[in-house]
Amino acid sequence: MDFSGIQNIIDKLNEIGAFLYETPQGILFLVGICLLLTLLIAAILERRTRRLFYNHETNDEEDDDEFDDAEADDDDEPIDLSNGILGIDIDEGLDSANAEDKPSSKGNDE
Repeated sequence: MDFSGIQNIIDKLNEIGAFLYETPQGILFLVGICLLLTLLIAAILERRTRRLFYNHETNDEEDDDEFDDAEADDDDEPIDLSNGILGIDIDEGLDSANAEDKPSSKGNDE
């Protein structure tokens, strides 16, 4: 059986692999192919997204922004933080935490 044809194909593939992975031009070629492939995939996905979520006409009467808190900003009342967050006195919490960390000297002096 003659394997010279298969050996020629393997030699050509080795030459192509050596060019792509061992020369600066081959590496730049691979990077360029990756960039083009990425741009092509992004364009296809963007096109699909635009078809699926096309721009709807908005009604002026209806407020489309669910997260608009402009109504919440109209009251302009100052927030009372004198008792800390959620009504917890910050200084009191720190004093009690520091007292727990310090060892007690009562009864240990004997």
